[in-house]
Amino acid sequence: MKSEHYVLSKFANEIAEQISRKTIFGLQGIKETLSGDAWDFNNSWDDICAQFQSGLYN
Repeated sequence: MKSEHYVLSKFANEIAEQISRKTIFGLQGIKETLSGDAWDFNNSWDDICAQFQSGLYN
């Protein structure tokens, strides 16, 4: 039973990492930002990172 949990956990972590990488890549390709022209972000990912770092979502 313990080995099944280990295998499933490793599989789930790998899938989560793939989803995260693909999501970040996709957001980096979106040039429109949530902040509009208020800030000079290169893409949506930069905008989201800045908002989290500023504590907006805490």
